[in-house]
Amino acid sequence: MNLKPRIIDKKSAVLKAWFDATLAVPEGATADFRDKQKALVVESMGFDLEEGLGRLFDALQKGSIPNDVSQFLDEMIRVRAASDFTASQAVSFIHAIKNAVRTVIGNEILTDPSVSDELSAWDYAVDDVVLYAFNIYARCRENVLYARAEEERQTTLRLLKKAKLITDDG
Repeated sequence: MNLKPRIIDKKSAVLKAWFDATLAVPEGATADFRDKQKALVVESMGFDLEEGLGRLFDALQKGSIPNDVSQFLDEMIRVRAASDFTASQAVSFIHAIKNAVRTVIGNEILTDPSVSDELSAWDYAVDDVVLYAFNIYARCRENVLYARAEEERQTTLRLLKKAKLITDDG
C-alpha cells in the first residue's frame, strides 16, 4: 500500500492531531511566546483554522498549493507577523503536519521500505509550503514595519507642529 492512501484514510485523525499541535504551546516556550499564542487564537477567529488546515492538507495531497490555500496561509501568517512572532514561530505550525502523519499512521510507515521515497517526497512538499509561508511572512513583516514607521513619522510631525517647531508648510 502506498503512503498517499494511508494518509487519506486517516485524514480526520491527521487533521485533528495537526490542529491540536497548531494550537499547542511548545514545551520550554517563553511566557512571551505563550501569551502571543493565546492572543493568536483569539485574533485568528476571523477565519476557520480547521477548514484552512483541511484545504492545506488537500493541497499537499494533490501536490499543489492553489490560490485558496494561499489566501489561508496569508491570513494565518499575517496574524502571526503582526503579533511579532519570529519567522520560525510564524511558520512552525506547517511542520507540525509531519509529526501528525507519523503519529497517526504509526510505525507502519517507518518500517515499510516501499513508502520511504513517498515519505521523503511528502516531507519535501511540506518544506516547500514552509518556504512559501516564509515568503508571505517576510512580506507581511515588511508591511507591518512600514506601517509602524509611518505611524511614528506622523506622531513626530504632530508633536513638532504642536511645539511650533514646524508649520504646515514644512
